[in-house]
Formats: sequence, structure tokens, C-alpha cells
Amino acid sequence: MVTLVYCHPVEGSLTSAVRDSAVEALGGTTPHIVDLSDPDRDTAALAMTDADALARSSSLILVYPTWWSGPPAALQNWFDEVWSPSARFDTIQRIVVCTSHGSSKFVNSLEGESGKRTVSRYLRPRCARRCRVEWIALYGLDRCGPDRRARHLERVGRRISALGS
Repeated sequence: MVTLVYCHPVEGSLTSAVRDSAVEALGGTTPHIVDLSDPDRDTAALAMTDADALARSSSLILVYPTWWSGPPAALQNWFDEVWSPSARFDTIQRIVVCTSHGSSKFVNSLEGESGKRTVSRYLRPRCARRCRVEWIALYGLDRCGPDRRARHLERVGRRISALGS
């Protein structure tokens, strides 16, 4: 099973296209989708459902934009609700992060890449012993054109397709 967590308030955004590309790349595998952008979602009430899905998942895909050097507040809140200090998800073998950054990779490195640190240092140690983290990021989104965005979507599709098999 694959759990896909999506966080972006605007349908039709690049992030929603990344979500769609990831779902399509999974082929016949139907992921458990956690849509943190749903205005009717009660995060606290659904935290147990999400935790149950994660306990049965072999892979976790996070799809979100990087804002102010980190994940959106809704995703950070979900981490706090679902990934409590005692939570462990030993079935998760792989975490794939699909994100975008307005600034360059160099600027993100200077800022400390807090999103990457959160996943590598906070989530991964609570997963299977040999859990791998894969980072698929589009840097410099503010200055890239449609061709580069299309290549990013293709890259997401290629790298996610391995999870569906």
C-alpha cells in the first residue's frame, strides 16, 4: 500500500499536477490519499485513520510546495498530529518527497533545507530500519518556464513508477 499526502490550497497548481502525475505513475496501485487542502477535513479526527493507513503502507509520498523554507503549515500540523513522539511505522520502506522551491538549490542550502531535514531526521527514523528517502525537487520555480515544469512532471512520473510495481 502507498500513502500519498497532498498539501496545496489551489487546484490546477503545479503541485496538483505533481500529485496527479504521481498517482498516474503508480499504475494499478491505488494510494490512500490524504488531502490536507480539503476545507472539510478535520485533521484531529482523521489522524487515527491516517496513522492506520501509514501502518499498512510500504511507501509514503509527500507532495507539497516549499514555502518560507519549509513545508506548509497544514503539513506541519499533520506531522504533529499523526507522527506523535511514540508513533512508529515499521512497514514504510521508502519516503518520496515531491516539492518545489521558488529559490535556487544554493539559496535553499544556505537556509538549511528544513523540509529535507524534517523528513530525514524526524520521519525516516520512525520507519523501517532501512527506509530510503528520495527527494524530487524543482528549484527556481519562480523563474522557470513551462518546458522545465513539464520535465519536472516527467521526472516525478519516472521515479514514482517504481513504487507501483
